[in-house]
Order: sequence, then structure tokens, then C-alpha cells
Amino acid sequence: MLRVAVDVARLSDIPALEKALGGKFLQAEILPSGKAEVTILPVASLDFYVDVWNCQAELYLAHGGKCTPAEEVLELDAELLEELVDQVVYDDNDGAINMSGQYFPQSEESLALFGRLMGAARPKVKALAG
Repeated sequence: MLRVAVDVARLSDIPALEKALGGKFLQAEILPSGKAEVTILPVASLDFYVDVWNCQAELYLAHGGKCTPAEEVLELDAELLEELVDQVVYDDNDGAINMSGQYFPQSEESLALFGRLMGAARPKVKALAG
């Protein structure tokens, strides 16, 4: 975890603050000085994370402050996806599939696997309403 003092005004745009600090915003404490002490989880990328809930893992893509389940918009290679999930959850974060939470990439290996997965992904085509 990283603790940083920032101007309170920067809290109005959390995605920009996360990008500038290179990590995921966890909490902030407003100080009497007009500053905020922000706690950040340093991450290798803010472009994706693995959400684990009820022993199920799902890859989310982050864009413009919003998050989308990857499998809603992309057809993904199941083996590469499993490899990425294992890397991010188990290796990067010492987590487990039975430990619910959001797991962010922490390594170059995760970034490389994500790149391979996205390189093999195909956009899903929505069926035309008849």
C-alpha cells in the first residue's frame, strides 16, 4: 500500500488520480490542511482486473472509469483466460478462487498474458433484432 498526500480537489476525478499515481484508490482521509491522505494499491495496470465471487472468476476491462465484463464484449480463448486468472489471483496477489475480491495485476507476466489474451480475442457480434 502507498500513502500519498494530494490536494482535496483531485478527489473529484478518481480515475485520473489512479492513473497519475499508478494504482487503485482504496481510501482517503481529509486533513485540516486542505490536503487528503490517499491510500493507493500499486498495480501493474489499471486496464483490467479479475473479480472473484462465489468461487467464480471473471475478467473485467476498465475504460473511462467504467468496468465491463470481458466476456460480454469479447470471445476469449478459455485456456489463455484461465492462465491469466491463475497468474493474477494466485501468483500476483497470493489469493485463491475461494477468496472473493477484486484482484489487480501486479507483474509483467500478467501484462504479457493479458496482451496475448487480447491479441487472440474476437469482438462478439450482436444478433440483429428481427
